[in-house]
Amino acid sequence: MFYDVVCDCQRDSSQSKVIVFLSTQDSVEFHYLLLSECLRTSAADAATDAQLQLFKLHGDLPQKVNLHYSLDFDTSAFQVAVAV
Repeated sequence: MFYDVVCDCQRDSSQSKVIVFLSTQDSVEFHYLLLSECLRTSAADAATDAQLQLFKLHGDLPQKVNLHYSLDFDTSAFQVAVAV
């Protein structure tokens, strides 16, 4: 489902941002890995998927990493953040 939403948003606009809030850190990790793999395997089928940036944010990541991801999310053209 995440992948379908991401693809729909990406087709609709070249500068879309999606934040998916989940209830647990484990869920963030699971969905981040799942979506990463889906995007990686479909990149050969559609060149636009390669432009997507995927981020994860949660409390167990070092503050420096969370800040870096947040800044990259703000400045990138099309991205998805999976957060708790």
